[in-house]
Amino acid sequence: MSVEQDMVMLEGTTNLPDGSLVSFELDHEEDLNVFDNAKIEVEDGSFYHEVDISGYPAGQVLIQSFILLNDLPEDDALYDGIFMKDYVFVGEDVSEDLEHDRKTLYYDLVTYEKEEVIPPFEAVTYAGSGDDFFPIEKPDGIFILRIDGNSASRHFAVRGFDDAGNATKLFVNTTDSYSGTVLDLEVHTSYLEVSAAGDWEIVIDDLAAASIMDESYQGHGDDVLLYLGSSGVASITGNSAERHFAVKAYHSGGRDLLVNTTDNYAGTVRVDSSSFIFEITGTGDWEIVME
Repeated sequence: MSVEQDMVMLEGTTNLPDGSLVSFELDHEEDLNVFDNAKIEVEDGSFYHEVDISGYPAGQVLIQSFILLNDLPEDDALYDGIFMKDYVFVGEDVSEDLEHDRKTLYYDLVTYEKEEVIPPFEAVTYAGSGDDFFPIEKPDGIFILRIDGNSASRHFAVRGFDDAGNATKLFVNTTDSYSGTVLDLEVHTSYLEVSAAGDWEIVIDDLAAASIMDESYQGHGDDVLLYLGSSGVASITGNSAERHFAVKAYHSGGRDLLVNTTDNYAGTVRVDSSSFIFEITGTGDWEIVME
């Protein structure tokens, strides 16, 4: 008998006659409501059965196998109603003691080490109108905020605060109609303060839900990109309206400010090859090409 990941393999060879039924019981030692049982028919001197224990909690599982006298072939003259000691699993010791109508053949206590599966974070949406201040539900690690609002082009701002009431980051501050994605890298933000004159919507999501950039990416306005490559050079164009335009790259050693300008921009910059997040701040179209 063996345990492989989430499966218990019940298998072996025996000199029991074909047609005999080998019974198994699996019992979780800490949770009596978790158990399984099976009967496996002997065929050509062997048997095999798999039991999925993925629904079991971690802990010790008792595995027992036994023969019930009424599960032996009725036409086997060797039994004559009595279980004979020489019918055993090959290599297993079997006691001569019978308990009522069953003979124990195998007994083992195994430890089921179950990896904790953390479910993916499900995006949370907050929507409102005008000013608001509220706590947020967020992932355990770095997260993004998809923000839409200010269709009337009034003043619109979204600021974060930590549990102690300290400001963490000014995510949005504009008088333009806004639609963009911003980053919370420090993950201290627990509350959001919205200053607005109209409707708005904010979606909190895991960093893994950000847009993916392989060799190049074309975008508009604020955005967060996950970079899957390892290039050390990037060609960047954007900011034709000559507003504020910035591109930051985050890597294993920290952060690099690749572009920071109010001019129409077209240039080639060095990028740390371990960079994995690009954060773009802008109000118009832009493009990044990794070379």
